[in-house]
Amino acid sequence: MAENKNFFKVDGIVYAKPVKEVTSKKSEKFIIPTVVLEFKSSWEDKDGNNHDNSDLVEFNVSKNVASILDSYSIKDHITIGFRLAGKEFKSKNGIMYLNKPFCYAINHADLDSNRDTHRGKLTTTPEPTKNKVKAEVEDDDLPF
Repeated sequence: MAENKNFFKVDGIVYAKPVKEVTSKKSEKFIIPTVVLEFKSSWEDKDGNNHDNSDLVEFNVSKNVASILDSYSIKDHITIGFRLAGKEFKSKNGIMYLNKPFCYAINHADLDSNRDTHRGKLTTTPEPTKNKVKAEVEDDDLPF
């Protein structure tokens, strides 16, 4: 089976944690937690002047990670694992493409990247939960 390369990892600073309420076509209300990360950079122009730049990117957060999001504060430096998601949207003005990065794992960036502090390890592809639980049971050498 081919490796899915639609999984990425990025470090950023928590800028905001908005929660969106969306109503479906069937009038059902859904809450979508998000996290906005700030990415700071600087560049030098041809005259040698330094310029600071700040980009803000909003990520939808998975249900597994949403319960942990409250433990992070604004201005925390974090590492998230995410995948790209997008849909085609048809309107009276034509076709649009809506894209949203989807966060599946979150850790403090200053922790060792091999330490799993929350649900989901920051790897190139997330591990399925069922297989992970099954492996833990099979490796158990207790007689009961």
